[in-house]
Amino acid sequence: MYLKEARMTQRLTRQEQQERTRQRLLDAAGAVFMRSGYLAASVDRIAAEAGYTRGAVYKNFGGKEGLWLAIVEHQQCDHLAAVAEAFAAVDSRADLIAALVEITAESTREPASRWSVASLEFLAASIGRPEVAAPLYRRLDTQVGELLGATMKRLGIPSALPMPDLVAGLVSLGSGLSMRRLVDPGLDVAGIAEATIAGLLPEVTT
Repeated sequence: MYLKEARMTQRLTRQEQQERTRQRLLDAAGAVFMRSGYLAASVDRIAAEAGYTRGAVYKNFGGKEGLWLAIVEHQQCDHLAAVAEAFAAVDSRADLIAALVEITAESTREPASRWSVASLEFLAASIGRPEVAAPLYRRLDTQVGELLGATMKRLGIPSALPMPDLVAGLVSLGSGLSMRRLVDPGLDVAGIAEATIAGLLPEVTT
């Protein structure tokens, strides 16, 4: 019995060690991607920053691309939780527009704006291979669409577009403004976002 318990403890310890290794690699990769972008980041640099050899990256994530996708998946979970919290607090069309404007504006601020550059590089590197990233981004769009659709239904707000197109438009708005602001820091992000979003969410008429 004691031997069985010892083996279980040892097995849990190995699992914990693997999770610790994965987390250190994810943290290091996030820092390297943020500093250098996706294309310039190398597996060797990420592994060295985490304190491992490149073999640890390939064993746990299959390479740089797998690391990137794992980070994005974690980020999407955090983003979805923030969106759900923001939508739960709105009580009117004006509140919803303000919440969406703030979500959009947040994507243009540091450090999110620097991450947008790395994201653009990753998407460029994935051209011709939609199976790489499309499922991950579509899943987030679907989840955000469900939250947004439920909120709009609760408030009685119609949509100017089908929900998938509305979400794609909102995401593209944030991405586009984020990239533009990198070269034009004085850009009126909030004003542009508010005018655009208001047009996508028609006023309720009685």
